[in-house]
Amino acid sequence: MNDTKDKPKTSDKTKAKAKPKPVSKKELENFVSEQVMSKLGGRPSKFHSIRSKNVFDNKWRVDVFCYVETATENAVYLDKRIDYSFFVSTDDSGKIIKSDPKISTQSKI
Repeated sequence: MNDTKDKPKTSDKTKAKAKPKPVSKKELENFVSEQVMSKLGGRPSKFHSIRSKNVFDNKWRVDVFCYVETATENAVYLDKRIDYSFFVSTDDSGKIIKSDPKISTQSKI
């Protein structure tokens, strides 16, 4: 018996594509942060930390915190502030495709 004539033929266009392995939120945050740090040329002077948050869809707010010396009459102490801030768009894999402002050390706040 020939069962192949009863089965519909599937073309390459109708075959299901393999779905990519899901990536965790933390992995995406780290990936976006790594790309920003790379485009900045590494850690800025007096670097403290970086925060990447998915605001909506694939739109991210990325803040780079650096230490700043604050002086009073009695003391000088280190505080932290946002030295760089970017609003970036990524593709589905997390690769940065657009940034406002452009990611560079000239974008210091």
